[in-house]
Parts: sequence; structure tokens; C-alpha cells
Amino acid sequence: MVAKLISLLMVSLLFSTFTQAAEPVLFEDNFDNGLSEQWQIVGLSSDDYRIKDGGLEVRVQSEPYSRESPMIKVILPFTSANSVTASVDVEILDKFTAPDEMVGMFLIDESGREFRASKARIDNKLFLAPPSVNYVGEPGHEDDILNYAFTYRPASEETETLRILVRSYNAYFQVGPNEEGQYQNFFFSAIRKNSKERGFCLCATGAPEGAQHWVRFDNFRVTRKVK
Repeated sequence: MVAKLISLLMVSLLFSTFTQAAEPVLFEDNFDNGLSEQWQIVGLSSDDYRIKDGGLEVRVQSEPYSRESPMIKVILPFTSANSVTASVDVEILDKFTAPDEMVGMFLIDESGREFRASKARIDNKLFLAPPSVNYVGEPGHEDDILNYAFTYRPASEETETLRILVRSYNAYFQVGPNEEGQYQNFFFSAIRKNSKERGFCLCATGAPEGAQHWVRFDNFRVTRKVK
């Protein structure tokens, strides 16, 4: 399993300069004209989300993150085998104050959330999560999990673009772009091969009970490469 992690790490480097220009749009919502009818609201009341100034604002739910957490999701025609890229701009409007408070985008299937790209409060600081993974051991010891370093990078409350790439039964978390148009690689993982449906969701959880913490999503976009 760890050896496979190394091979994925090498492959993931190939995506650092990947752009969406060559991929047709599968679904897009800039929230300029309200919420697309393709979105499904799960576990949120009408007071928990709003369209404001051309963006989608969502109240951070007080319950901790789980597969059943409230979300706004869209089911789309692709499989784990396809080449799909999802991106969304994420801004934190009210400072996170609770442990594990988070906001992000998730790859989902019929069983719930499987892979995330998020901003999360960990040890009283705001980080991009999951962390990046790097091998730090000697050659030949790739099967020892202790030879891997998991590095959390600081996140900003300001707008940052979070991206999930689906490539041949694997998912990759990226953030960017920088001034050169490149995205930074973070976490990556194998994903389920036999899901009956696929899509993405937007989610914000872990706020203190009774808190009024809001986050903002904008420029949600999913593209799929056509062979």
C-alpha cells in the first residue's frame, strides 16, 4: 500500500502544470443568477444558505464532520475511471474558532463523501487539508509508513481556489493557481472503483454551537476530458 503511495506521488507531480483549457465543461455555476437547479440541498434549512453578491454563502454547521453532514451536492455523469477536474473558490467570512471547524469541496458517491479539498482549523491554526505527503526515508524502505512526512500548509481566510482531480481511480487535492498558472499538489489517494454514481458537494461543519460563522463559495466548475 505504501509502495503504491510512492508511485502515486511520482504521478501526481505530472499534474502541477495541468490546466482545464483542454477539457469541456461538464457543469458550472458562478452563482450569478441564483443556485442551479442541478444542486441538491441535503440537511440544510433555507436559513443556512444564501446567494449574495454573486456567490453562494453557507452557514457553518455546528455538528462535526461525518459522511452524513449537511451539504449541497451535484451528481454528474462521470465515473472513477474518467479524467475529471472540479474547482471552487472558497472564502471564510467569519473566523473559525472551534477545533476541526472546516469548509471544503468533496468527491462523493452513493455512500457519501470520499475525498476532500478543504480549509480546516487544526491546533488553533488554519490549514489546507488533507496535508501533502513526502517520502523522507532511505531507498528501499517505502513500505514503512514512518518514513513519510505529512505536512500541513497554512490556509488563508481570503479566497483560494481548491481543486480535486479524478484520474484513473485516483483523486488529487490541489490549490492554486500561482502567478505562473500552476497548482500546488497536496494529498492524493486511490478511490472506489465501482461506485454507482459520482459527484461533488460543498460542505462546512464544526462551528461552535449557536455561532454564526459563514463561508463563501464561488466559480464552481467541473470539466471532463473526452478521449
